[in-house]
Amino acid sequence: MFKILLIISVIVAIFCLCVVIGCLFAAAKENSLPDIDDVELVELFTSKIQKA
Repeated sequence: MFKILLIISVIVAIFCLCVVIGCLFAAAKENSLPDIDDVELVELFTSKIQKA
């Protein structure tokens, strides 16, 4: 009985570790998106270029 619980707890620990790693990858991708200030600067430059 103890071995079964040990195996289940190891599997759950590995699963939780994979979830944490997945969250870290998602956060890294989210941080690589342009900020709102960057988008406003790009829109400002494109509007000035279109007016010229």
